[in-house]
Amino acid sequence: MRHLSTAWMQPIRAHTQWAFDQVHAAIQSTPHRVILDSGCGTGQSTQRLAQAHPDHWVVGVDRSAHRLAKAGCDEPNAMFVRAELSDFWRLVVSAQWPVEAHHVLYPNPYPKAVHLKKRWHGHPVWPVLLAVGERLTMRTNSCVFAKEWRLALHWSKQADIDCAVLSPDTLKDHAWSAFEHKYAMRGQPLYEVTSRRQPIEPCPQITPSGDLR
Repeated sequence: MRHLSTAWMQPIRAHTQWAFDQVHAAIQSTPHRVILDSGCGTGQSTQRLAQAHPDHWVVGVDRSAHRLAKAGCDEPNAMFVRAELSDFWRLVVSAQWPVEAHHVLYPNPYPKAVHLKKRWHGHPVWPVLLAVGERLTMRTNSCVFAKEWRLALHWSKQADIDCAVLSPDTLKDHAWSAFEHKYAMRGQPLYEVTSRRQPIEPCPQITPSGDLR
């Protein structure tokens, strides 16, 4: 709730500013709607999104140069950026990118309670994350992370919040990423939480809304 009421003022890292400027110039030169794949890893999810949306720019962002080096996507509408997401999202909002859909797939759940503030929904950048894109999709293999994310969306008064449990059988032949394929092969269910952007207004009352269904 504190993060919803204050602006995060940490300076933008130089390497993220440089990377953003490069991709921003490309998007400005050939304007299209944007789909953002945050934490894209080796880029398999970015490639699938680019194939499914050939009339959009699909931008995959990851902090790891090692993971991005493994990206083998050759779709002409896909771009990859090495950047810190907390900085990159602020630049996207400032530049008013026309982001239609924002995917945050398998963020680090930081399972220890002491690390709550490192989870995106407990991080100062949370209000900015919510401002990126018209629709937001988060997937995780952590039920607790999914419950917390949903409650954070509820308290942030986002719209059309929906939760789904994705079975391993569903994902075996339709995995978006290497993570999804790995979890499916292990027989683990995955959790998907989706929402639609609304203006952020702090909620004075915090009331848990029940278990994930």
